[in-house]
Amino acid sequence: MKKRIIKNRITLGEAQPRVVVNENFSDFTPSTDRKKHVIQIVTIVTIFLAGITAAFYFIFLHNPKKLDQEPGRTALEDVNWDTVSTPSETGSSLNNPNLLTGIRLYNAGNYPDAISSFYEVVEGDTSDEEKSEALLYLGRIEIISENYTKGVDYFKRALKFSDKNHNAYLEIARAYTGLNDLDRAIEYIDRAIEKRPDLDDAHTAKGNILFKQKKFKAAADAYRHANKINPDNAYAHYNRALALLKIGERVEAMEELKLASTSGQGRIAYLAYSRIGSLSLEENSIEQAIKYLNLALNLDATSPEDLFNLGLAYLRKGDKDRAIDYFTKAEQAGTDDMVLLEGLAEVYSVSYNNYNKSIDLYKRVAEKNSRNVLILKKLGELYYKSRDLNAALVYFKRVTEMEPASENAHQAYLYMGTIYDENERHDDAVEAYKSALDINPRDDETLYFLGQSYKLSGDTINAISTWRKAYSVNPDNPRPLIAMADLLYSTGHLDEAQSEYSKIAEKWPANSEALFSLATILNKKGNSDDAVKYYKQVADLETDKELARKSLINLALLSADKEGLSSSEEGVSDSVVHIKKALMYDPGNTETLYALGIIYYKKQLYDQAVESFYQVIKGSRDNQETARAYNYIGKSYFKKEDYKKAVRAFSMGIEEDPANEEIRINRRAASDKYEEAISE
Repeated sequence: MKKRIIKNRITLGEAQPRVVVNENFSDFTPSTDRKKHVIQIVTIVTIFLAGITAAFYFIFLHNPKKLDQEPGRTALEDVNWDTVSTPSETGSSLNNPNLLTGIRLYNAGNYPDAISSFYEVVEGDTSDEEKSEALLYLGRIEIISENYTKGVDYFKRALKFSDKNHNAYLEIARAYTGLNDLDRAIEYIDRAIEKRPDLDDAHTAKGNILFKQKKFKAAADAYRHANKINPDNAYAHYNRALALLKIGERVEAMEELKLASTSGQGRIAYLAYSRIGSLSLEENSIEQAIKYLNLALNLDATSPEDLFNLGLAYLRKGDKDRAIDYFTKAEQAGTDDMVLLEGLAEVYSVSYNNYNKSIDLYKRVAEKNSRNVLILKKLGELYYKSRDLNAALVYFKRVTEMEPASENAHQAYLYMGTIYDENERHDDAVEAYKSALDINPRDDETLYFLGQSYKLSGDTINAISTWRKAYSVNPDNPRPLIAMADLLYSTGHLDEAQSEYSKIAEKWPANSEALFSLATILNKKGNSDDAVKYYKQVADLETDKELARKSLINLALLSADKEGLSSSEEGVSDSVVHIKKALMYDPGNTETLYALGIIYYKKQLYDQAVESFYQVIKGSRDNQETARAYNYIGKSYFKKEDYKKAVRAFSMGIEEDPANEEIRINRRAASDKYEEAISE
């Protein structure tokens, strides 16, 4: 079988499984050929790499890739010209014994003896028609040896003896096709058709030549002419379908394939079934795909492509167990099919998260071509996903060594920088990002990552300088400015941080992150009115659900402070409204419930406070958070002068967090009050 390669190759961090399409172009006898920012870096690297390498990142499994013939060939298989040819119709009976012997020897593959017999005809005393036929066979023998020019000479000599010999015109077309002189091939195939306009196979051969010329509409017309002469010419139906697909006529192409499958037998029926199955899979017509792929497998049970495609069909149907059976069979049937192994590797990675299996398959591909950089990069990415960071580094380094100045190396350096930061090797991360910048000095995302590494290594000055450079390279990217403002905030430079956040909010008024940080700084500085304004903007934008929830919590707490003391629900209406909105984002969120309890406690609604804090305890998995909730429950009971329950709550809090000194002090105070109450 001819070697196949992926057509329209796509390399992605999260590559999609492919539909493998058998694209054999059939003729008459087809051939068989720790940190928050590190997480951000990982996320951005993935998005960034996908943006660089993707022509689509398509909806999962909805943009299949196809298999085609090897480079330098079109999709056509060579025409079996002996089938196209028919006996000469010259009125001669062609009974020359030497000619008949030569034909018999030719058909038996004994070409040297056949040549001798044919020469005796050419040099003997016989009719022009028989000499023309002998020269025709001599030319065919040259064509078998790919001596196309010499073959043309014989065929033209044949025409001198009999210009009615349509087979000579066909053979000249064949020779010129072999010489890739397709214009002359068309000229002679047209002459053959002039001699025999009723020969459907000649029209099919013309379609094949036009297909090679990429004149797909003209090719489709030629095939249609062949089918007008012979509606049962399955090869013409099939080839016309492929030509129609080239010009986007998918519906009509599907009809031609169905005609090919019903009028053809054996190989051509198989190809038609297989092609209908793969096209149906591309169009997400899953049941039809399953039907026709099974029909194809009934004729060729070991076809790796059809087994793979049938696995994809069941995968899309949601039957992952049945799909894996066909993927396993496809792997067994196509052990040396590198394209298939790549497709299987993608499936196991994307659909099953089986990184070890995917790595194994990619390694088998790499063994066949150890310099396939794309495969090496995929191996690095898979080792990274499976958290074998040392192995990932090995493959990414190989990429940088093999293509030191390429985009692949640039991407590899980005991964290396991320891995070094995760391992707290920040100096190495800095060098990796610098190497990426050597390849693309004006890549603002790489500058952003480099700034993060400087920050982690404690080099604040270089971090801020690098982020400023990233912003100068791409003023439309707010991330470097936000990172710089965050660093100023975390190091206590609140005024400078406020200034930077204000600039970001002015230029990007929908940037929730900057607005939230600005509100938080203003709140810390006691400017609650402006803080409320910015928190409301974040809550109204809802571009970041988590920040919207936190903003609503802060709005609730600030509202509670303004509302003053109250002994009824009406007195905390604004606060509670904000909290209830926050709970709509995450009904069981313990942080939100804790804030609600604080509000009730501040408003002296102690029963409601206790209820809220018990909800926190029920949903929390954090011992310190649970301890703080018990502390407030104890304080609420203390305020209600129920000192026994207060002591019990404080004791539970100490069990959760023995190091919390505040709870110990509160328990002593509650115990004293409880003892006083008993003594009285």
